[in-house]
Amino acid sequence: MLRLICRILFIAFCGFATWRSIRIATADWVASAGTLDALEQATRFAPDDARLLARVAIARSDAGDPSPAVDEDLRRAEQMNPLDSGVLMALGIREEFRGNRAKAEGYLVRAADIDHQFKPA
Repeated sequence: MLRLICRILFIAFCGFATWRSIRIATADWVASAGTLDALEQATRFAPDDARLLARVAIARSDAGDPSPAVDEDLRRAEQMNPLDSGVLMALGIREEFRGNRAKAEGYLVRAADIDHQFKPA
């Protein structure tokens, strides 16, 4: 009986791992187009992928989207991966454009601490 339960759990785990791998691979394939629409579509396949969420938020920010939704996505990406200096730089630049110099400096200094190739001006 214990062997049967172990086999069922093993098969369930393998099925879940396969399903998740296929979703991530599909999201990477869709995102490889590099357009904002493709990146947003890819997040539907892998909504909990911090790297992908960061790419979408940074792309929207670089496109000049001033909406608070971009800030929320950037902060969510930061929470998911606090060592992503690109997200911190994007947050810092957005705060700087709003005139929040103290917040901007905080984000940019943290980005410089993480990524030693980044040097704030």
